[in-house]
Amino acid sequence: MYNKGVKKQVANPRLKLINARKEKNLSPRQIAEMLNISMSYYYKIERGTRNPGLYLAKDISSILGQSVDDLFIEDQLPALSNY
Repeated sequence: MYNKGVKKQVANPRLKLINARKEKNLSPRQIAEMLNISMSYYYKIERGTRNPGLYLAKDISSILGQSVDDLFIEDQLPALSNY
């Protein structure tokens, strides 16, 4: 049955990135300024609507003191048996 008006909650794919930023007490604006990118672009990275290139991902990871894998690689990979 369709529930009109009920929105499905979708988990943010970049929750680890957001939490790491908050642990460092940095705002999105501060990180964007450190990276010399627009705040809009950084927000899109946090929301998962844009993917940073390798060098930008490394810079973000360096600022946040975590690895690229920890911040940008999904925890769950599809099982090979599904293919």
